[in-house]
Amino acid sequence: MRILLVFREGLDDNLFVYTLREGFRKKGFEVECSLDAFWNENSFYDIIHIQWPEELFYWNAPTDELLNKLDQRFKVLKRKGARIVYTRHNVCPHYLDINVQKSYELVQCYSDLIVHMGEYSKYEFINRYPESRVEHVIIPHHIYEGCYNEFLTKEESRLYLNIPQNRYVILAFGKFRHWDEIYMTIKAFLSCSVSNKYLLAPRMLPFSKNPKKNKFHKKIISLIGYYFFRYILKLINVDCDSSEVLISNENLAYYFSACDIVFIQRTKILNSGNVPLAFLFKRIAIAPALGNLKEILEKTGNPVFNPTQNCSIKKAIENAYSLSTTGLGEQNYIFAKENLSIRKICDCYVEAYKKISIL
Repeated sequence: MRILLVFREGLDDNLFVYTLREGFRKKGFEVECSLDAFWNENSFYDIIHIQWPEELFYWNAPTDELLNKLDQRFKVLKRKGARIVYTRHNVCPHYLDINVQKSYELVQCYSDLIVHMGEYSKYEFINRYPESRVEHVIIPHHIYEGCYNEFLTKEESRLYLNIPQNRYVILAFGKFRHWDEIYMTIKAFLSCSVSNKYLLAPRMLPFSKNPKKNKFHKKIISLIGYYFFRYILKLINVDCDSSEVLISNENLAYYFSACDIVFIQRTKILNSGNVPLAFLFKRIAIAPALGNLKEILEKTGNPVFNPTQNCSIKKAIENAYSLSTTGLGEQNYIFAKENLSIRKICDCYVEAYKKISIL
């Protein structure tokens, strides 16, 4: 069985695909990670596994011509006997564009199998597309074993990031996509009754100290916004930076080792890689009771909240603070190693591939 994971070789900003590739290779399968191979008319794979439809067009909105090219490519692949697999990371694009949405629909239409990371996603899809006859399987998000330094101490990580040692650090990792996520996070942080609280949000601000705006006045607004908000927020123990900042894989370990809890700052969400990351680093995770997150967090005893109600978010943070001394972080780690290991998850994928294969 030849497997193609449709993702550009050399990208290192998301290790989800590469950990899968290495997991498959350890099991003896012939697997490639490439975008060019998907479009190459001379290549053939038994399984073509797509993660994000946006990746098919280098994360640019496709033209009508490119959508037609994608449609024709799927038809050729299907005629040759390839099986199309799609992992449903998102319900729809983060930044809605009609042609990007159409690319989602094309991928879903030609898929032989859709992988969901939880029960919610499966039944949401079935209700949304009742006419679809695609096969479904539930395979949870794996942990990134062996990718990061999991053995950094909290003390050395805080020293590295210049965070006071006596703070209770709430990490909101990942890019803040909308203003409502910023408002929600800061409001909940300020209202929660937690001693020595400190919010670490390395990609919060929609401003930049190196703005790439074309117009001069927009550059000035971005510069003023960046320095003004960083200064004001620092006064209330919010340590933040621009949403444009990229955190290296090496530095990611310092952020997760430095914090006490991981806060998922989304108002709309289906899945989050920050939950398995929190578990890998033996941290408590709190997230909105939405999508597949509600399922895994309630199963493991981690707090969830209603993102539209500040009192609910406040309560979840305070609950996580109380649970910090119960060993829940260690329990999360044990759960992840037993249920979300790359070995176990790859076994699930291989079994799913075989069910749709004609080999």
